[in-house]
Amino acid sequence: MGPEPLRHHTGKVHLHLAHALARLGERAEAAAEYRAALALEGDVPADVHGEARAGLAAVTEGRPAPALRFVR
Repeated sequence: MGPEPLRHHTGKVHLHLAHALARLGERAEAAAEYRAALALEGDVPADVHGEARAGLAAVTEGRPAPALRFVR
């Protein structure tokens, strides 16, 4: 496995962890994980990046945690 697939999976792991933390009410930790997924912008699919951006906006603006979508 080369570095590209590993980074792709890393972005999804950050996204899934962020979703779980947001649902548990750990907003600061969730925001950090969403930011980590966004930092991999060029290495993750657009849907992962878009979902991380939407999740970060929700937790930082005090809106309810985003629904779990779990992109593939």
